[in-house]
Amino acid sequence: MSPLPVIACGGTNPQVFNAVKPLYLPEYEIIHNVISSISGAVEIPLLLQGLAPPVAEEPNRGTMDYSKPPVAVFVGALYSDEEFDEMYQACRGLSSVPWLKMDMTVPKPPLGPGYAEHVVQRIKTCMKKIEAEGKLEEDGVWLY
Repeated sequence: MSPLPVIACGGTNPQVFNAVKPLYLPEYEIIHNVISSISGAVEIPLLLQGLAPPVAEEPNRGTMDYSKPPVAVFVGALYSDEEFDEMYQACRGLSSVPWLKMDMTVPKPPLGPGYAEHVVQRIKTCMKKIEAEGKLEEDGVWLY
């Protein structure tokens, strides 16, 4: 089975993204990496409609395989509730996919060795739950 296409909203550090990206395989393929809520509010609605986003000043670190629309949006801890809402509200009514947001009440290791693996495992566990409940094609916010 091929990996499911997803959007990841993270930071701008290419070294961190390049280290995290392979951790999602084989289940998920990051087709697009959003680096700010401002760009996310523009790019994600297009991606959810099966369209390619505009060319950005910074190169996108996702695979940029836009042949299939994304099945989920993963939002990292760097995004505030307001920034998350800005992106989420920009996409209302366009597509039905789960949005995964980090549950800040759940303990996590400090940034450094093991952090990325911990976060990706939480995301994969959340996605398995969504899939098991048959809600992969439903709009909504899920905490991981």
